[in-house]
Amino acid sequence: LVLIVCLAVLRRSQGPAELVQMEGLWGEAFQSGVMPPITEMPSMAPGGISSEDKSPTMPSSFYKEEDKMDRLYLKMKHTIRRADKRQKKMQARFNALGEFISDSVSEIGTDVSKLNKGDTLLISQAPAIPGPPG
Repeated sequence: LVLIVCLAVLRRSQGPAELVQMEGLWGEAFQSGVMPPITEMPSMAPGGISSEDKSPTMPSSFYKEEDKMDRLYLKMKHTIRRADKRQKKMQARFNALGEFISDSVSEIGTDVSKLNKGDTLLISQAPAIPGPPG
């Protein structure tokens, strides 16, 4: 819009010689006094460069494969989460079993020590009997 206003001011302030120089911008539309719409304004890009979208299009098989990979990724992610939960449960059960075994062995050791002390006391109280010479 600013460009259009500037060109209109230039048009009024310049003579016919300058108008001929400006003709290359919009051609006959400029000389007739008709201002072209903004969509018809020349590109500021250097020659040979266009603003058209000429990017290559991807085949539909690529998008299908991408969707397939996304679904596979989500499935694998879900499977890994489930496996991780199972692993944590198994580790908790393993730890509980280890504690149970440790407690059982500790109790058995305590009971054996008590029995040994009782037997040792009985042995020490028994009178010494001389054995066969020899």
